[in-house]
Amino acid sequence: MDENERYGLPPGIRTAIEFNTYEVPAELNIAMPPQAASCVLNIELEQFNAYVQRIEELLLVDARRLLQRRDIAAGLDRLPVRQGGMVLAIGDSVTTYRRSYFALLRALVGLHRPDDGIRFANHAQSGFTTTHARRSTYRQYILEQPDLVVILLGGNDCERFAGTGAQTLVSIAEYRENLEAMIQAFQENTEARLVLLSPAPVAPKLVERVADHRRLGLSWDNGDLQACADALRSLAFRHNLPFVDLMEVFGAPPDARLYFADGLHPSPKGEELILEHLLAAL
Repeated sequence: MDENERYGLPPGIRTAIEFNTYEVPAELNIAMPPQAASCVLNIELEQFNAYVQRIEELLLVDARRLLQRRDIAAGLDRLPVRQGGMVLAIGDSVTTYRRSYFALLRALVGLHRPDDGIRFANHAQSGFTTTHARRSTYRQYILEQPDLVVILLGGNDCERFAGTGAQTLVSIAEYRENLEAMIQAFQENTEARLVLLSPAPVAPKLVERVADHRRLGLSWDNGDLQACADALRSLAFRHNLPFVDLMEVFGAPPDARLYFADGLHPSPKGEELILEHLLAAL
């Protein structure tokens, strides 16, 4: 009996054990279960579940309020997803936020089109750049065969460390190349419709107040984010894709009331603004 037969494990599981990839649930294309999340956060499972439940309740309150608006309801009617189809999101913390525009879209569709069985796959990851997403597009996303793909990336690409003279984490040229490759991958391997959203601007005065940003020499320049938006607009035009320019939507500098105190992440009100323009673009 060889080792494979002795342990009775398929090759993928053996590799996960050998390389510890089970410690990175996203690499296996699975969500971290609540039990694991509570252990990582060093809190009781009941505390974790209660907090998540409260967020879901707030999300539903927002969704019910928004459904009173005719433009929102009409946008949901136009959502180009078949019964039982999938909407897939690719992004960073702006999208993975539990009260994000994408979470709100999921709640709205559940209320407005409950019989359609539309599925939502939020593959956003905090800290993701277009380089991360390009890799995952080939390894995970196209395998899902989604009907609609929403892409919002760029905030982490534009990080600068150790002062304003440092380069962005991902160059504008790489940003464009990464997104071009992702678009082509979906167009060549799926029937999915894509919609592109630019990164939102940062609120400079709020960003400057964050002590951790100063300590790390971490900064963002709205000029870099605008360059990403311009590159994305060009790609959207070339591929005839819907495009939402969040630099224009939020304005530069944006209204600080649409952000959390870090000046980077839109608040629930800011996320609602993203949702409104996403539905309008569709």
